[in-house]
Amino acid sequence: MRNGKLLLFAVSCLGCAGSALLMQQRYLASKQYFGADDTASFVFWLAPLSTAVGIVAVLLRALQLRSSLRHALSIVVGLLGGYFWTWLVANILGPWFRAFSFPVLYFFVTGAVVGLLVGSLYVTLFSQRTSV
Repeated sequence: MRNGKLLLFAVSCLGCAGSALLMQQRYLASKQYFGADDTASFVFWLAPLSTAVGIVAVLLRALQLRSSLRHALSIVVGLLGGYFWTWLVANILGPWFRAFSFPVLYFFVTGAVVGLLVGSLYVTLFSQRTSV
């Protein structure tokens, strides 16, 4: 059981970070990589968000909700969490937040939603596989 939680945590973290970085790289490619130097700071601020998404995914699993409700809750929590994280980073950095050359709000929100949805889908598939 403990390995299942750890794997869920890892899958959700990787889903969050991977989707956010993929979107960011696609955006940079469309802008001829203008602002690529901001990637390191973006990854720095993405790491705590990915960790939080993994923890929330494990907590959502503990609620023992139906799959459809868990998926919907993952979307809502991901939207709110990504927006809150962007707000928090903007308040920590102050005016320096505007130095990002790309729209980090979209990437943080997408990463949080995708990470939680991947975790929710993992729980659905894992629970169906073990109940058979």
